[in-house]
Amino acid sequence: MRRLPISGIGGVAGISLIYWICAGMRAAYRPFGYDELVTWYVARLPSVGAIWAAMHQGVDQEGALTHFAVRLCHCLFGPGHLATRLPALTGFWILLLGLYVFLERRLPLPYALIGMVFPMLTFAWSYAFEARAYGVVLGSGAIALVAWQNVAEGCWRRLSLAAIAVSLAIGAGSHAFAVLIAVPLALGEGMRTLERKRLDVWVWLAMAAGALGLLPLLNSHPATRDWDMHGLQPGLSEFPGFYDTVFRPAVAPLLFAVLAACALTRREKEPAAAGPVLPRHESAALIGFVVAPLVFFLGHFVSHRFVFFPRYGLLCVIGVACGSAIMMYRASGGGRRAAAVILAVLVAWLAAARGREAFAMASEPRLQFEWSNPALVNALATGAPVVTIDPRIFFAADYYLPADTLDRLYYVTADRETVRQYEWQDIADQLILHEVRVLPVRAHVETLRNFAARNPHFLLHSAGAYPALYDVLLRQGWRLTLKVQSGSEWIYDVSTAETSTSGAPPR
Repeated sequence: MRRLPISGIGGVAGISLIYWICAGMRAAYRPFGYDELVTWYVARLPSVGAIWAAMHQGVDQEGALTHFAVRLCHCLFGPGHLATRLPALTGFWILLLGLYVFLERRLPLPYALIGMVFPMLTFAWSYAFEARAYGVVLGSGAIALVAWQNVAEGCWRRLSLAAIAVSLAIGAGSHAFAVLIAVPLALGEGMRTLERKRLDVWVWLAMAAGALGLLPLLNSHPATRDWDMHGLQPGLSEFPGFYDTVFRPAVAPLLFAVLAACALTRREKEPAAAGPVLPRHESAALIGFVVAPLVFFLGHFVSHRFVFFPRYGLLCVIGVACGSAIMMYRASGGGRRAAAVILAVLVAWLAAARGREAFAMASEPRLQFEWSNPALVNALATGAPVVTIDPRIFFAADYYLPADTLDRLYYVTADRETVRQYEWQDIADQLILHEVRVLPVRAHVETLRNFAARNPHFLLHSAGAYPALYDVLLRQGWRLTLKVQSGSEWIYDVSTAETSTSGAPPR
């Protein structure tokens, strides 16, 4: 294996510095979201055994390894925002390093650095500092790709085989969607087998060993089996929209960088640009990364439990990042000056855009939550019971607001037969009910029947949604009067009094 050039080390170090400053500041100051708070609460349970038990009770749908990693960071650095997001930060950084190492073996240095920068320009960026499994899975995918490339090149074979198995196991133990890593590796190794005309049994065994990380997940969520997921499966017609969501943020900087290169440099032709850039087996693997999310879109033909969010398909960023660097290499004729201009523009764009975001949000997360939800804070200050219909706001308020305020905050659930008429409502209610049984949540979760029996008058908080609870209250004869509308927040006065004026909730 050849050594990295000094200029390469400097470029990697510079991009890494920008990454850790921008992503690290976002990690330290951005308020926790709902899923992150579940991670935080689970990681703070009294023991590893308690975490394992919580996973089997349906508290979270991610693998236990995510929570173990966060728990370790809490033990080392305390339970703050940055420490909670450190596993994700590290995993995403490993992704960037892995892309550089993979590409630097095939392309001139500036193009490898372009591939390294690319993921930070996409939808994947926000998951670099989210305390969930996505950053770790992306890092696992990059390690597996580089280790497999090492095996094909005959470099550090035993260590690389072990790295394939371990990286796959870490990814699978963090989130079930990491099984998608097997798609590009299987395609690439299948092509390599055809090229060599013989099977490399140890590579397949390493991949099979990595799949053992899925075993703890096979029976880890029995409580979720009766949750209503009908109507939530992605259709094939939505597949192109997924790529639009993931890569649209990168279009403007890439276009601007290419135009700058065209304006400032002449097209250079280097002999290296004439032949194939990658071996066919590596090209097959990258194509596998690009199309791997298709598994979710085809899965709904097999089971109604295939639910898809764009973040589940983020592994495609690995294939598109490498493909974009290769296409720029081809389009520029392998010219280093053009690549240097493109790289400089992308790094400048990255530093300006991500740096501006990071410094603009550099304030106490608790204050940011209060500034974002002033109507809720003011409603709680009135002393009346307040029901919030958004589980994300409920969990965030529980974490950031003082205990005496939370004594008046509620999330209420209706009967399951009623809420099953509304997409996502059954899942939202069941998640909350399972979580409050295990996690030390301070605010209150009750059934609507029990809550209404004690509270004939209360305030209802909405963040602009139109969920099941509105319809349920209206059908049961409650009167909803709009009191406050502030930004996306709505506060309703809810009462059984006949003198109340009925108000129509926002759609």
